Amino acid sequence: AEDISILESKLQSVEKQLTPQLRQAIIEETKTLEEHQMKEQNVNCLPTLEISDISPSVENILREERVLQSGVKVRFFDQPTNGVNHIRLAFDLGEIPDDLKSYVPLLAQLINKIGTKTHGQAEFQNLMNLTTGGLRTNTLASCNWENSSEHTGKFVLYSYSLENNFPKALNLLQELLTQPDFEDYYHIGQVLMKESSDRLSELSAAGMDYGIAASTAALASYASAKNSLAETQFLC
Repeated sequence: AEDISILESKLQSVEKQLTPQLRQAIIEETKTLEEHQMKEQNVNCLPTLEISDISPSVENILREERVLQSGVKVRFFDQPTNGVNHIRLAFDLGEIPDDLKSYVPLLAQLINKIGTKTHGQAEFQNLMNLTTGGLRTNTLASCNWENSSEHTGKFVLYSYSLENNFPKALNLLQELLTQPDFEDYYHIGQVLMKESSDRLSELSAAGMDYGIAASTAALASYASAKNSLAETQFLC
């Protein structure tokens, strides 16, 4: 009530300062604005999209595939990315023993938050931030739709950098994958506690999704494999 009284007092003060000419000008502008708002809008100036504008065929993106001496396939996609190079590393989990696959979500949470044998955690993260747009991880599960009992899992790393920084980015990724520092137990413990707390907080908002995933895992081997790679399974 006190705020309303103050506002009314200010409005009365402003009203007293208005000359008849200024008052009439405000009235006219208000009428003009109201008339404009009541007019039917011209929608012809808006962009439109017709079905005929969409090609019925899928665009074929050309790619170059090379096989390294180690037998690893590397695919290159030449796309207009404005001088930014993107890299996606997918690691097949098929050769990992089943008793170790449950640790893959833990690896996904740690690998982009630790240091290496050469550079400490803070120094390595600073180098990554200066050279790349960051490092993201993900775990994927896919199945053969003709035979749902056949499924595969992948651990994926994503990163990108400016073209002139790309060699440095690749060197940093190689260092991280070949020389990870898993002995900084204090830092790893702090990361796990934070990630676990975040996942528990998310469960309150996505409890239904979590329950559906857990129950579906008991019905099919593919769903079980997908659920086992979920971060919540390890961290909660």
